Amino acid sequence: GEAWSTPSIARIQRTGERFVLFVGGGYSEAGDTAHRIFMLDAETGARLWFASGPGGEGEPDLTLPAMRHAIPARVSVLDTDGDGFWDRLYAADLGGQLWRFDIANDQIAGGVLASLAGTPPEHARRFFNPPDVALVRDRDGPYFSLAIGSGDRRAPLGTIVQARFYSIRDRDPFTPFSQADYDASAPILDDALVDVTAGFSSADVPHSARGWKIDLRPGEKVFTEATTVDGTILFTASIAGDCAVDAINHLYALKLEAGKPALDLDGDQAITDEDASLRLTHRGSPGELRMALVP
Repeated sequence: GEAWSTPSIARIQRTGERFVLFVGGGYSEAGDTAHRIFMLDAETGARLWFASGPGGEGEPDLTLPAMRHAIPARVSVLDTDGDGFWDRLYAADLGGQLWRFDIANDQIAGGVLASLAGTPPEHARRFFNPPDVALVRDRDGPYFSLAIGSGDRRAPLGTIVQARFYSIRDRDPFTPFSQADYDASAPILDDALVDVTAGFSSADVPHSARGWKIDLRPGEKVFTEATTVDGTILFTASIAGDCAVDAINHLYALKLEAGKPALDLDGDQAITDEDASLRLTHRGSPGELRMALVP
């Protein structure tokens, strides 16, 4: 596949301490080409491990039947127990799936955490960007929030697919799963999520929910990674015009736990449904949001 996936560097304990790169298989329309995740030696570039679905070249270290779609986004890597070694991976693919992997006891196990696309054309959601992972604690305990929006970079002018933004809850943030655990678990489905699209301010997301979702505007797509800060999920979305420079862009600011508007974006001293997003003056494709600490 084309090398779209930005490598993520990690320090792991596997046959001794070493630095490695995790990278997605990239972008390809072929079903048996870029449906992979690689682990490479950071010093030599040697391939140490890879996971793959059916078909393609080589014998994968981990064969996952559901891994049938390209993975062009960066792989999110984190250290869940604070020991200085990275032990958790999250990834997204072009089939609307979110993947989770655990590195434990010199082994890597993984499976589908959430499956958010469907067979009808309007449900053919694709993820070209990685999930933003944030640790949250509520009355039911800690969980990882995975914030991600869908959007098809191949068809920026398309209006058939109903793009959505998601906040998925991984309620087992610190428990490593074995491959048998992953094989026996069922993924979180789109229908299981609380829809907070209609009436943001009145939406109610129970603590027991697996997450929430919102429908974006007709033709609106998310092409960049979200940013979670101080309980607020921030992301940009774009509606293409007749050409790229005519795109209409919005900045969204939603509360992580409920999907409600989080900031007074219109400056009227009140937070209402109209504050869910702010139209930006910037035209063309929006860049990723960056946060700065201002004294």
